[in-house]
Amino acid sequence: MESLIEIIIGIFVGAIGGFLVTYLKKKAQNLALLEDISRLEEEKRAVEKKFVIEIEQVKKEHNLDIEHRKYQYEDKRKVYSDFCNDLDKYQSQGQVILKERMMPMMKRLFASIENGNGSEESLEISYADYFSDMILLCNDLNLAFVEVKNQTNKLRLITSDEAETLLNELLKNLEQSKDLSNNLMQFLATPKGMQDKEQQETSTEILITLGQENETIRANLIKQMKTELQRI
Repeated sequence: MESLIEIIIGIFVGAIGGFLVTYLKKKAQNLALLEDISRLEEEKRAVEKKFVIEIEQVKKEHNLDIEHRKYQYEDKRKVYSDFCNDLDKYQSQGQVILKERMMPMMKRLFASIENGNGSEESLEISYADYFSDMILLCNDLNLAFVEVKNQTNKLRLITSDEAETLLNELLKNLEQSKDLSNNLMQFLATPKGMQDKEQQETSTEILITLGQENETIRANLIKQMKTELQRI
């Protein structure tokens, strides 16, 4: 029969053994938990790093997109602005040709006729000089139109179909006005043209109508250009 001491020792050893087993299990659980926490921290850092990289990439792409849009806007705005300036220059040049150069030429014609001897030969000389000057004037007007027409090539590369349609209408209108002005000036460079008031009035009325149509088309074109700039 075991002695009391042996029993007590057995109980104590059993308790110690149970404690050690429990302790070791707990320690193993704690180590596993620490490993899980460490793994989760690493995964968290990896996710955060990936998120930061993705955010930076998005910001980079966004900034590039902004710069690209800014470049598109500035480039398109400049082309539109240059074209409007060229159009203003052409119309101003046309007014100069018709008003500041044509009127003095007509005054010189009238003076030449008045100072002549009234003979048919004298009249032919006066009108011949006037016609020569008028041809040069028409050539200048034609060259000015060709120049503004050439300026539309760059505009066509970046504009919409709607704007290009309006641009074609505008050029057609300007060409009609230019051709009619040329015909009228050459018609006035003849004795018959000077005397035919009805034809002069008809041509003038058509020119006025074309001018009004031109202003409407131009306003619509500029409005379309502004709309396209706002879409960028």
